Amino acid sequence: MPNWNVKQKKAGAKQTGALHKIRERAMAHLEAGRHEEALAELQGLLDKNPEAVAGYMGMGRVHFRQGNYEEALKYFQGALHIDRKIAPALNMLGRVYLQLGDQDKALQHFEDALEVDPTLIEPHLSIARICLGQALYGEAEMNAKEALQLNPQLTEARLLLARVHREQGDTAAAIAVLEAEDGGAKDAWRVLETLGRLYLGQGRVDDGIAALSQALAANPDEPRVHLLLGRAYLGLGRTEEAIGSSARALALRPDMTRAKLQLAKAHRANQDPAAARALLVELARGRRALHSVHRLLGDLALDEGQYAQALDEYQASLRHAKELVEKHPELTEIASRHADDQALATAYREAFARIADDEEPDEDA
Repeated sequence: MPNWNVKQKKAGAKQTGALHKIRERAMAHLEAGRHEEALAELQGLLDKNPEAVAGYMGMGRVHFRQGNYEEALKYFQGALHIDRKIAPALNMLGRVYLQLGDQDKALQHFEDALEVDPTLIEPHLSIARICLGQALYGEAEMNAKEALQLNPQLTEARLLLARVHREQGDTAAAIAVLEAEDGGAKDAWRVLETLGRLYLGQGRVDDGIAALSQALAANPDEPRVHLLLGRAYLGLGRTEEAIGSSARALALRPDMTRAKLQLAKAHRANQDPAAARALLVELARGRRALHSVHRLLGDLALDEGQYAQALDEYQASLRHAKELVEKHPELTEIASRHADDQALATAYREAFARIADDEEPDEDA
């Protein structure tokens, strides 16, 4: 608990060398994840100097890192009790209020932080994220641009600005923002990944493959990029490469449902139904993505002329896709037709093929 009953001297009074060393040790503990040791050092700092703003800030950061948001709140408020113009404390209070679910207070503190120090980047990013979530695109765009102007190499700001454009349906503007990245950012591969995804969405497959390949050159162990590259190869009919990229994504992240589904599709396209079916049965046993699993099993059965089985699989797929059925009522209409199993199964496959990837699970599922 912060001690606010201190004499109000000049804010941020100069610390002695010993107190500075205590703070350095505390921050080293914090960075190493030794939270209790950090708290002990910082409490020692405050015991020696109750006006040490760094002590309050440090205690607040440790509690924030631990998820003790109410305690973090008290210590950041303690820092502001000593000096109301500490921009990092105002920013951290904004972050705390976000975790506590109070966006209005969070926004107010982020704005207060920028009033004190307009060069702080993090409050701009936080305001942009909040405004984007509330569909306040003008405010989101302005703050993302401010952050990017303050640091043109800041990948997070560039991606955020691109997302603002994308959510407004302006993919061309999003691509322009990403293409302006000069490759100097430490994590520029994230820009290339998003750029590759947008190129693929526009049908610019060669550009998408080039961007994703560059992303992998910078970060070869990112499963999402391998997955996207596999999707591009699959769309081009380059099945062996699709299998390789999808399998690599799965090797890097064995629980990645989307990678298993895509690998099953690639095996089917490569005329290996046994390998495709093995992956789908594994997913079915784990009760994962059952709509997509049954749909693909239906495709395999239809490929092999097993029309009754295909029909059963497609209907099972619909039983696990309530939202998709509500969005596409034409799927349920097929069952009322007077036709044989082959015709009905074929109608289901054609209907599913017309639907974009609404039925796909999130890549983290």
